[in-house]
Amino acid sequence: MGRINRRSVLEVMGVMALAPLAALGVTAAPARATGKLSAPPHAMRLQRVLERELVGGAALVVTRDWECRFEVVGRGMQIAGRQLSCEVEAPAALAPLAALERQRDVTGLFPALLDADGRIVNSPATADSDMTSAVDAALAALGKHASADSRSFIAQLHQTSAALVSTVPLDLFFPAPGASTVTRTIPLPDGTAGELEITLVTHIDPASGLLDTCEKMIVSRIADTQRTAKERWTLAAF
Repeated sequence: MGRINRRSVLEVMGVMALAPLAALGVTAAPARATGKLSAPPHAMRLQRVLERELVGGAALVVTRDWECRFEVVGRGMQIAGRQLSCEVEAPAALAPLAALERQRDVTGLFPALLDADGRIVNSPATADSDMTSAVDAALAALGKHASADSRSFIAQLHQTSAALVSTVPLDLFFPAPGASTVTRTIPLPDGTAGELEITLVTHIDPASGLLDTCEKMIVSRIADTQRTAKERWTLAAF
């Protein structure tokens, strides 16, 4: 595969890396035991750190914090939230993009309504999104338009996947604890294959069942080229 094609595929896999694991073929975590949810009596800080390795070894890191307040509603729960801060670490060439990201107020998740199992029921973008079809379509487009202008091609693939980047897990606040690693092979247009190695590690507060930390790392490999993307959710008292 030529240099442009390989880099284009890697960009696609990099976008995929921050999307839901369930849509990439990872077995869904077992449902937590059904029972009345217990709301913390005080506000909690929810933090999400997204880190993506860029060309040349540089990294783009976005850290966003929200204040969350929990209220039991029936057997479920409602969570109100407001963004507290957003920090962006990026190469100088991405300074304009970093400035826009710092100014962006991301509160679309709130108020979050949870069912009796602690799963979000009103999220506009969920872990059940059919990302597999989108990925297959993107890779098919790569094989069909391999000789197209690389910038236009990469932009098209980013548009296809952009809506999936911000998807949050349905069980974000009350996840099942555990660790797993899954490897998925991605067919490439020249007949070779790339690889995604997906690792998920989740810890919860044993007393409440609430999220403590959830870390996802995806390593994408094509021939001798490798990129890493990481996502970390943390929920803690102020």
